[in-house]
Amino acid sequence: MNKMDKFFSAKKSGIFGMPKTRHVFEQEKLDVLKKLKECDKSKIGKVDSEIKDLIDFFNKTKDFYTTSSCSGRILLIELSEDNRKDKANWLLAEHEEVSFNDLIKSLKKYKSKKELWFKQEPLILHVCARTLEKAEKLMSLSIQSGFKKASIIALSRRIIVEIRGTDYISALIGKNGKILVNDKYLKEILSIANEKLGNNLERKDFLFKSLRNQFNSKNSETIRL
Repeated sequence: MNKMDKFFSAKKSGIFGMPKTRHVFEQEKLDVLKKLKECDKSKIGKVDSEIKDLIDFFNKTKDFYTTSSCSGRILLIELSEDNRKDKANWLLAEHEEVSFNDLIKSLKKYKSKKELWFKQEPLILHVCARTLEKAEKLMSLSIQSGFKKASIIALSRRIIVEIRGTDYISALIGKNGKILVNDKYLKEILSIANEKLGNNLERKDFLFKSLRNQFNSKNSETIRL
């Protein structure tokens, strides 16, 4: 039995549909948010400003809380052979539109023999839901908002919805300390990346609006953290 078969088997048997008590879910929520506040492992050490409104909404609504997030970004990154980002050298990491001049300035830092990659990565959120029913509703709204890869992940006692965009670029542009592409190529790929990043945030705004209409009603109370 593969992972998805196990998931749907568990769903059918009602394991994931059993709601947590208010006290248990909210205590887990408070514990997770406290840890994230005390030790944010992201590069900037805080929630990306572009999605702070969405994160705050989830964390103040009674049936959800976030465990990790990224609004989407444009990267210049030196990668070793194992491709591990925790061992990589980040020459550029921006969550908003990047100018060609800023890209060139970052490229001038490239001196190593590692491979240099240009990347544009989409928004990704992990949201814990109180029940499978709430998780399914969130997944549905996310897909309708353009996040086609939204899915439900069952992790031990928690139900996690992964909201992930589909816009992505990954291109090798440097090797052995030399840039492999010309300025024309760099301008074109940067223009595409900026456009994709903008589309990514438009989908986020559409999702935020849908969530407020669906969950921020009289029947969906919020809590203060």
